[in-house]
Amino acid sequence: MAIIKNKNFSKSYLPKATPQNGDTFQNCNFAQVKPHTEIFNGITGLKFVGCNLLNCNIPPDAKKDDCLHLHKLYCSNIPGHKLGIDECLEDCIHKIDSDEIRIDGQLIDKVNHYEDKIVE
Repeated sequence: MAIIKNKNFSKSYLPKATPQNGDTFQNCNFAQVKPHTEIFNGITGLKFVGCNLLNCNIPPDAKKDDCLHLHKLYCSNIPGHKLGIDECLEDCIHKIDSDEIRIDGQLIDKVNHYEDKIVE
C-alpha cells in the first residue's frame, strides 16, 4: 500500500497511474474532460485525500476525504473548452441566452451566451 502525493493524472496522464489495492492518493489531480469517466476499475481499498476527482467515477469502495468530486459537461462554444470534448451546436443545451444586434429592425448579429452544466 503506497502513498502517492502531488501527482497529475488528469486527461492523458491517467494511464501512467498504476495503483495497487489499498493505495492512498494525496493532493493529486485526476480531472477528466468527459463526465463519468471510469478510473481504476477493479482496484479496491483506494483512498483519495484532497484530490481533484472532476468527472471521475471511482471504485465503489474507495474512500474520499476533502476532495472535489462532481461531474461537469463542458461546452465547446466557450473559448478554451475545445480540446477533447464533443463539438456543440450553436443552440446546444449549454446556451443560457442570447443578445441580438439590430439596426433599423434588421438582425445584424447575434451573440449567444453559454455555461458548462453540472450533471448527476
